[in-house]
Amino acid sequence: MAEDTQNTSDGNLAVSNEPQEEQFFDLELARYEVVLERSVDEALERYGFTLFHSLPGLKQVELHQKLGFPVRDAIDQYNLAALAISREDYKGAAQLLEKAIKEEPTMGDAYINLALCCEKLDRRNEAVKHWEEALLHVESDDDRHAIQAHLDELKG
Repeated sequence: MAEDTQNTSDGNLAVSNEPQEEQFFDLELARYEVVLERSVDEALERYGFTLFHSLPGLKQVELHQKLGFPVRDAIDQYNLAALAISREDYKGAAQLLEKAIKEEPTMGDAYINLALCCEKLDRRNEAVKHWEEALLHVESDDDRHAIQAHLDELKG
């Protein structure tokens, strides 16, 4: 492997192993993910939770679920819904999002995703209701404008 060199302020060359370290980390993380797919028990025995927080968010949620961690709050419900959406389980995602909203009624993104799930499930009237709720809870004007434009399309 080639080393990365840089000029220092005194004109000398400094050798950095950072690219090699990054490559090692990326390779090890990829190995961890392969082992996780094969067997959670093997991955835990080999790596423990050392690389857990380096996994992409949905993989973390999936592992939490496989390990039977309890769902603690609206954010956990929302994250599980995201996992269900990634699996195209819109009915399951909608149920989880409804629970999240019940626990945290100001969660704008939950309304948006619930509206999208309702659209996927051909529940147009419910989708409109959730889009209207989303309008009340999103923070950015850009989001409000986009939601309103989408609502106008749905109603028109």
